[in-house]
Amino acid sequence: TETAWSVDLKGFCRRVYVSDDLRERERGVVMAMPSNSAGEKFRGKIMEVVLRPGEPAVEEVMRIVHPNAVMGAPPYWTKLEGQLKVSTVLCIVKGLIPDFTYKRTFVSGKHVALEFVGHLHGDPKFGVQGIDLITATDDGEQLESIDVMIRPLASLVELKKAVRQKITPLLAKM
Repeated sequence: TETAWSVDLKGFCRRVYVSDDLRERERGVVMAMPSNSAGEKFRGKIMEVVLRPGEPAVEEVMRIVHPNAVMGAPPYWTKLEGQLKVSTVLCIVKGLIPDFTYKRTFVSGKHVALEFVGHLHGDPKFGVQGIDLITATDDGEQLESIDVMIRPLASLVELKKAVRQKITPLLAKM
């Protein structure tokens, strides 16, 4: 086990360990150890749903998204509100980035930071890197809020166009 240092959400420096679990080592996952926190519990839930191949079903994602969930999605300042909207956007984005994977995770209490990478439409010229900043419910069962940051700008612009094409007809029905 390798040791590293991280600054948690309250500004305290603490030791984190690189996991010895082979699956997590291959993905480069970093997590605070030991932890039975709500964030750690939710990290496992979102990994299970999001890292499966293909676009997850909205109903499946809704099980891990709180009814009053909020999502800060780039490139918008106004947040999306509600379980159905947040779940739908998460499913659409996962479907648009077929090689979506989490590289590293950081957990502090009920807060989780997940670094992700992939390629929009699987196209090497539209590489995507970003971070999901998640707050889980106190019991770690559901996502309470998520703020997403993505780079580079060219990929973000293309992602915005692709999401808009898929979500506009759906939002009209919601």
